[in-house]
Amino acid sequence: MALDVSNLVIKKQAFTTTTGLNSVGTTDEHPYLLLRNPSSNDQALLITHSVIGVDANSVRTIWRAYARPTVTTDGTSINTINTYIAGSVPSSKAVCFKEPTVSSNGDLLNMYVAPANTPSRGISRFYIVDPGNEFLITIENSSANASSFADVYWVEW
Repeated sequence: MALDVSNLVIKKQAFTTTTGLNSVGTTDEHPYLLLRNPSSNDQALLITHSVIGVDANSVRTIWRAYARPTVTTDGTSINTINTYIAGSVPSSKAVCFKEPTVSSNGDLLNMYVAPANTPSRGISRFYIVDPGNEFLITIENSSANASSFADVYWVEW
């Protein structure tokens, strides 16, 4: 059975979150965005794509995506937004955090190296996050204090 993502948008089951543009004060790999599907949720999350970027032309950035990180502190809660723009829409059952603390990044799913002078990039990768699981994006900039962002889009079904 094929999943019709556009139909899930129409049914108000598509969501997004963003870290916003933030300074990352290190050149080490840094946990940046955590998407959690709580075990109390009865729906899976299908991550459809992400947009990542850095606001500095001279900075090379490595973005990595991980499954099942070991989270010690959630970080700062960030809003999840329904992509169906209307007066009354359901909230996401997922929760998202910026700059969590982890003792292990988890299982590496993929990585993307953005060379200098590549400010942002959309990445289409499909991942399913079952209830009780988490998805982590990390960042590694070649220059400390470069401002970066990460957006993630998903559907719940």
